[in-house]
Amino acid sequence: MRLLSLDILDLEENTLRFLAVVGAGLPENYERIVHLPQNGHDERLAFWKTGEVIRIVNEPGQIISPEILERFGQKGDFSFMGMVLAVEGNQIGNLGLVTDGVNQYTDEHARLLRLLLEPLTIAMSNALEH
Repeated sequence: MRLLSLDILDLEENTLRFLAVVGAGLPENYERIVHLPQNGHDERLAFWKTGEVIRIVNEPGQIISPEILERFGQKGDFSFMGMVLAVEGNQIGNLGLVTDGVNQYTDEHARLLRLLLEPLTIAMSNALEH
C-alpha cells in the first residue's frame, strides 16, 4: 500500500488528526482522529524537539505503530518518510508518506521532498487561517 497524509500531530493530547489522506486500498471509513498508543510517545516528542524537518523510518515499528497503519489498510513491512510543516518555529502540520517494504526511502527522496517544504507550509498555514 502507498499512502500520503497531511495531518496535525498533537503531542499533548497524543493524537493525530488527518486533514487529508490518499492511498490505494484506503478504507472508506478511516478514522480522522487517531489516539496514538502511549508506547512511542517519548520518541515522537524527542524527534519533534530536534528541529529536524524530514524523518525517514525504513524499519517498521521504530516510530509508527503497525496497529495505527492497519487502521488504514496497511499491513506488513513498510517504510515511512515524514516532513514537519512549521511557521516561525511552531509546528502546524505534517506530511507523511508510507510505502510497501522496508528500506525504500533514501536521502535523495528526502532532498526531493524538501523542495515541497515551503509551498506546502504556506498552503497549510493559509488553510488553517481560513
